[in-house]
Formats: sequence, C-alpha cells, structure tokens
Amino acid sequence: KEIKEKAKTYYERAIEICKKDSRSRIRNKRLTYCHLSFAAILLDCSSTVARTRKKLIPADDVKVAKRHLDIVEYELDENIPRGTRVQILKTRYDQYYRQGPEMYQLAKETAQDAMQMARRHSFNTELESLQERIDFLDQLCEDTVCTERIKPLVDGNISNSCSGSRFETSCSESDENPSENG
Repeated sequence: KEIKEKAKTYYERAIEICKKDSRSRIRNKRLTYCHLSFAAILLDCSSTVARTRKKLIPADDVKVAKRHLDIVEYELDENIPRGTRVQILKTRYDQYYRQGPEMYQLAKETAQDAMQMARRHSFNTELESLQERIDFLDQLCEDTVCTERIKPLVDGNISNSCSGSRFETSCSESDENPSENG
C-alpha cells in the first residue's frame, strides 16, 4: 500500500512536469504514458498476476483511473498512434473488469476490439496478452454465472428460485457447452 501511494505521488508529479513541456507531441506522448500507467496502478493491473487476483478496488480508485483514461482518450492529441490506442483499450478493459461482474461483458468486448485492432495492424506482441484477457474473462463469466445461480440455494433462500436440480443443470450445461456461451 505504501509503494502504491508513492507511485501515485510520483505519477502526479510526472504529469505536472509533462504539462510544462513546450513540445506538444512530446508532451502528449509523455502524458499518455503517465496517465495510462497511473490508471494501471490504481486498478492494480500493472501485471498479469495482479490482474488475475480477485480483489476489491476502492470505488474512488476506479473513478480516478477512469478519469485518467478519459483524459488520454478524449483530451490529448487526437493523433494517438494505433499501438497506443491498443494500450488504451487494454487499460479500459482493466477498468471495466475491476468495476465488477456487471461490467465483465463490456470488458470482454473491449478486449476483443483491442484484439481486432492488434491483428489488423500486425501488433503480434499484443495478441497473446489480449487472448489471455479474453479467456480469463470467459472463465470468470462462466464461474460468476454458476456462483450466482447456486448462491440462493446456499443461503437457503429458495422461495424465489426454481428447484435445486435446475440450478445444477444450468451450471453443468454451461460447463459442457462453452461454445454456446462464448
């Protein structure tokens, strides 16, 4: 936590320093890097290991990360290179992922958009990490659907649900037929 706070302070300083650069192309390039990196730290998605941990990110951190992504996407130079656009989409995926299960589908679609862009422009080094994100979210969505269907039975609240056998069938069907759900 202490390291995260120091990193946030350093990125805030870096952003202020970059804003003072008189060369607009250099300023925007550096600001883009700072804002994207800052967002990744706030979302605790600066590495694959960190990204795959189920961890509750404070809503304020998600909100600030979103603001940094919005700055890059909407306020900085409109001539953002294609490779940087892929990085923006990857970080936007992280934002949606960290917002919780209701945003998983949007996160997956964002990763798929990034994958299409990477393929179209032959950014082959990005393809594997994007496919990992998509596969991870497919699995997470599948697990979430089963967990949500089973949860009422575990809590003993079956008054608003169907019989237990239907819940088991629903989960096993999604496990047996993943292509239908993906």
